[in-house]
This record gives sequence, C-alpha cells and structure tokens, in this order.
Amino acid sequence: MPFISNSLSEPLIYETTYKGIVTSQVCTTDDVKVEFGNGMNNDHHYH
Repeated sequence: MPFISNSLSEPLIYETTYKGIVTSQVCTTDDVKVEFGNGMNNDHHYH
C-alpha cells in the first residue's frame, strides 16, 4: 500500500512549523493552492 510505505508519487512530509503531516506537492509545484492548501496546513481542523 503506497500510503503506508510513503511511496506515493508525491510523498507525505512532516511540516515543522505547525507540526503535522502534509503533502510534498506544494514543494515540487511551488503552488500553495495545490491539494486544497494541504501543504500550508489550510483547513486541517475542518477535515
């Protein structure tokens, strides 16, 4: 299972400012809106 082994095409990373796991796609695309803002911890408390 790619999610458990972290072998997704865009792996998950640990974000150190707010201390959470986010998508790494924001680092590779340079677009903060990708994945609905997940890389910027947008809406983490709502979903």
